[in-house]
Formats: sequence, C-alpha cells, structure tokens
Amino acid sequence: MSQLNLFEEYEIDQRNEKLSKAANDILAAVNDGMKVKYEPHYYFQEGGLIVLMAVNKFKDAIFNILDLDGNVPREFGSCWRNIQHIKQDLTKYKSQYENHIKQ
Repeated sequence: MSQLNLFEEYEIDQRNEKLSKAANDILAAVNDGMKVKYEPHYYFQEGGLIVLMAVNKFKDAIFNILDLDGNVPREFGSCWRNIQHIKQDLTKYKSQYENHIKQ
C-alpha cells in the first residue's frame, strides 16, 4: 500500500506559487511605463532553470530565466532578451556546469 505524502505536494505548491510570483514581478518590471504590454505566454524547464516567454500584441517575444527558487541566477542578467541570447546563455551555463563537475 502506498502512502500519500502531503508534505511533498505542499512543497511543490509553495515552489510553484513562489515561481509564479517571481515571474509576474519581473514581467511587471518590463511592462512598467510601456504602452504595448507583454503577456506571459509560455515557459519550459531546462535542467534546474525555468525559461519564461512573454509576447506582446505584435507577437514580439522576449525571454528570461529563473532558477527553481524564483531567482534570476547570478550567471544570467535580469534583463529580458531574445531567444538567441537565451540559447547562448544556456550553452555557456551548461559548459561551465560540466567543467565544474569534471574538476
């Protein structure tokens, strides 16, 4: 008989709530003072990172990265950027991580 572990579910809910708040906060910062606002559109997880995508009514997409605790990792800038910059950042991050593991 398997046992229901409510503590883990609660932890997941807490983390999701924290991530959602962090994502909303950084999106609000980019929208501050802009006439054409960006709306949250999509996100995906890449290892221990969450890649956020926001789109405006002209279908301009911008991206940002958070860690699983809802913080912008120190290896990444807090500014929103295009997908090419995100790919470069993730590639650099992965190679630094792999080099650190090998040492």
